[in-house]
Amino acid sequence: SASASARPGPGKGCHVPVALEGNTLVYHFRSPVESGDLWMCDGAADGAAVRVTHTFPPAVRAKLSAPQELVVGGRHALLYRPPPSPGPQPAIVWAHGGPMAAFSYEYSPIASWLASLGYFVCVPNFAGSVGFGVALMDEVLGDG
Repeated sequence: SASASARPGPGKGCHVPVALEGNTLVYHFRSPVESGDLWMCDGAADGAAVRVTHTFPPAVRAKLSAPQELVVGGRHALLYRPPPSPGPQPAIVWAHGGPMAAFSYEYSPIASWLASLGYFVCVPNFAGSVGFGVALMDEVLGDG
């Protein structure tokens, strides 16, 4: 069954338009805690989004965490935090391939799962990563 929401999912995510007919827009939404579902909103009504599909079990969704977005020294990174725990907690730095690649604020079940196991997971976008401007990509020219 469809359910209404002022906005789809907790926080921001990726909205991809799928269909538009009259004032009704159907779009695909995914985020760090949503693997992706279809949503619908009517621009002529109150604008509330209605979830059309439910592809992800709520019990699994409840275990996922949204990352904190960080900018350090002009570099972008996502930090998945583990549940609070006494004492030190291990950390993982997960470097993407590339350099022509990037981590983005979207569904990442492995990073979220590792955080649920007690790890801090940092996924940085280093020099050469796409999506952060030509200057960052150009920093790797001549390397290798």
